Amino acid sequence: KPGMWFQVDMGTPREIEGVTLQNPTNQQPRGYVVRTSSDGQTWQEVARNDDNWGLLDVQFAPVEARFVRVELTNSSPYQPWGISQFVVRRSRPTWFVGRES
Repeated sequence: KPGMWFQVDMGTPREIEGVTLQNPTNQQPRGYVVRTSSDGQTWQEVARNDDNWGLLDVQFAPVEARFVRVELTNSSPYQPWGISQFVVRRSRPTWFVGRES
């Protein structure tokens, strides 16, 4: 129901630019808001869809965050919300191959 949320703590702040939430069949969030935070206290909204009927797959301007939260803003009395995989996309790698010249 609206107000329920799922949160991921990545351990350290990282620059991210997207979130994909994969669900079992017919268990996607019917409405959602995606928020990020560096400290778990102050949150910034980066994506919202209050009338969702598809996959939650959002891209946003790069932001530095340690926490990512998806909160329900709408629900269906006939279908529960389920999560099978949660993917956070980084906007730049932390490593490179080879040497810088």
